[in-house]
Amino acid sequence: MTAADEERRRRRFAGLLGLVAVGVTAGVFHRAVGFELTTWDDDQHIVENEFFHPLTWRSVLYFWQYSHIYLYIPVSYTFFAFEAWLSQFFPTGDPAVPFNPAVFHTGTLVLHLASTWLAYRIFLKLVPWAPAALAGALLFGIHPLQTESVCWVGETRGTLAMFFQLAAWWFHLQGAGVDAERGVSASAAPPPRFAWGRYLAATACFAAALLSKPSAAPWPAVVFVLDVLLLRRTVGGSALRMAPWLAGSLVILLLTKHYQRTDLVYTPAVRDWDERLFVAGDTYAFYLQKTAWPAGLTFDYSRTPQRVVELPYFRWHWLLPVGVGLLLGVLPGRRYAWSAYSVFLLMIAPVSGLVPFLYQTISTTADRYMYVPMVGFGLGLAFWLAARRRPAPYFIAAMFVLGLSARGAYEQSAYWRDDFALYGRGIDVNPRSYVAEFSLGNALRKQGRYEEAIRHFTRTLENRPDYYFARRARGECFLALGRLSEAAVEFEAALRIVPGWYDALMGYGEVLMQQGSPVAAGDAFRRAALTRPDDPLPLVAWGALQLQQDDAASAAELFAQATKLSPGNADVALRIGRAWLRAERYSEATVALESAVAIDPNAATPRADLTGAYVRLGKFGPAVEQGAAAVRLSPGAFEAHYNFGLALAAVGRTDEARRHLTTARGLATPGSPQASAAEKGLHEAVR
Repeated sequence: MTAADEERRRRRFAGLLGLVAVGVTAGVFHRAVGFELTTWDDDQHIVENEFFHPLTWRSVLYFWQYSHIYLYIPVSYTFFAFEAWLSQFFPTGDPAVPFNPAVFHTGTLVLHLASTWLAYRIFLKLVPWAPAALAGALLFGIHPLQTESVCWVGETRGTLAMFFQLAAWWFHLQGAGVDAERGVSASAAPPPRFAWGRYLAATACFAAALLSKPSAAPWPAVVFVLDVLLLRRTVGGSALRMAPWLAGSLVILLLTKHYQRTDLVYTPAVRDWDERLFVAGDTYAFYLQKTAWPAGLTFDYSRTPQRVVELPYFRWHWLLPVGVGLLLGVLPGRRYAWSAYSVFLLMIAPVSGLVPFLYQTISTTADRYMYVPMVGFGLGLAFWLAARRRPAPYFIAAMFVLGLSARGAYEQSAYWRDDFALYGRGIDVNPRSYVAEFSLGNALRKQGRYEEAIRHFTRTLENRPDYYFARRARGECFLALGRLSEAAVEFEAALRIVPGWYDALMGYGEVLMQQGSPVAAGDAFRRAALTRPDDPLPLVAWGALQLQQDDAASAAELFAQATKLSPGNADVALRIGRAWLRAERYSEATVALESAVAIDPNAATPRADLTGAYVRLGKFGPAVEQGAAAVRLSPGAFEAHYNFGLALAAVGRTDEARRHLTTARGLATPGSPQASAAEKGLHEAVR
């Protein structure tokens, strides 16, 4: 066999192992494609993102002009927009679900697989023993700590940034002097070959990473350290190459600091400098423990600075990361070990707690922050395996441990399948998580399971008494159950914490209106309108109050103003229609509800309410038509089955009416007004 044949065989073998790395990673995380979008920020970024309804070029341009949700990340939102556009070609079959979750999960998984492939190719260049590069790439690809980044669509921002970071490093390494046979372990490296094309490609990729997520900012420091330690480049030359990257990082960090002002961070999470150092030590120690033993993973650890300083011996937790660093410094091959460890140290630094950041309100630590540092540990594993004199037994042992890691990641991924699995896992692992309790309560509230939701909101307040969002949410549940006095207490408590809070003012006004206190209700709605002068909803609520006082003319004028403020808004039309319905002005209600249906034909709620209005006007044919459409669009909606049942009963289709009214009763909370209405409808249908 000639040298050329041997080289071709070696390359084919290396390529095959790269496919193995990608294939194993895909096998571990493949079922994420079938997961739902969660309310853990997926709703903010995608489902309820106003710029995706409708999606236009102008809405995409907005993300390049302005920050969104406290971050300037236009590349990520452009990617989300592309996925939203692509989603229309793969409809879910459920008109109530505007975007196909599989499209978004596939996008995130493909990015992770591409990063795994790039990590393998980079490791192979630095450590030219393909099995070692495979082990390192698998550690990056399938460690259980990576599950959050891969299975959470909202963190596509991080996986996208990681792909561009690795691509930038790959282009950067193409001109590096790396021995093709021995990699960075060669006694003398070939001279580097600088090429403007590769440098500009690397710089463009890094710029895309910064515009995907600011967490990419420390990457130039990582590349600089690896240049000096691994590639043995001069400090001056490496610094010169990294200078434009560092400038870009500084700009992004300043922008992020501006958008995530310290006053936005929960006050107890901002500690004095002497405590921040110990909080950072605890953060590094926590990640080292989870890397070595990834048990008890969850989306929220509630490891806020104020809780860390309450831990026993928290001032000594820094000994673990420092001790590991010192140990690596005395072991053989410390140049490689320190290079790998530096990736971990540098990439975690901005989110270690040294500087306050917005997520510290919930926790300083999160699995996703280990997504990039895991490349460092993967590189360290590759170096360690390649340095063994008889590497085969060590490689087999590494594959066994990686197999356990794959199983752990596969099992962990199941907790991201939907809201109930995610938040239930959060509560099981961390009972002190007010975020998990609140989020699970919200998921139950959206399903009309108000009593269950109230229990979780109560536990939220036990974990964090000043969490006014839970006060408002519990008030909305009491309001839906008709328990007005309890609802009033909750909204009043929320307003004591945040006096001018729009959402609490609107809920409180609704309670006062139902309690027969029009003056106080009107005052609440006026204050809400002053808070958001361009919002039509306070005007709609104020108009409903006028209807309650039999002033239809004033109500109609307020409704017209609201419609003018937000023309073509289906939600505004629906609320106006419901206000007319409550006033038993069914003709006016049908006009508004027909408008809501015309604006959004795939929304079930306007059709369900329109069904009820038609029934009361004696328009039974259109009522049956709209009721059937409402049930088809939202099979789990009480109003759809209830009003459809009434329409069917009115045309003599008794058996079908009984079936839908029975379904409605099953969907209602026992003892609620809805349950009573369904029971009454059943009795009338039988007669």
